[in-house]
Amino acid sequence: RYRQNTTAGSGIQIAGAPAENCLALAEHLLAEARAAHPLPERPAVTYTCSAGIATYLPGDTAATLYGRADRALYHAKNEGRDRVLLSAEAQPLPERS
Repeated sequence: RYRQNTTAGSGIQIAGAPAENCLALAEHLLAEARAAHPLPERPAVTYTCSAGIATYLPGDTAATLYGRADRALYHAKNEGRDRVLLSAEAQPLPERS
């Protein structure tokens, strides 16, 4: 369950979701954006999208949480855009097997 955040730009809040689920959702949304062709008469025109993800840490305020997500977003853009990055302060993700 997620909702579009209407108070802080273009953020999505996912209550209680682990970071790996947030990453999977963001990757899915980016894939949808990449596949879109907004101008049928100009099929070469496509979208790219970047996302920054932060997880709630004890003592966070909305400002600190969104600040970390914003820094991750700008880091993603500086790394070449069209990608998703998890904030450096987020809990480590479990190893994938």
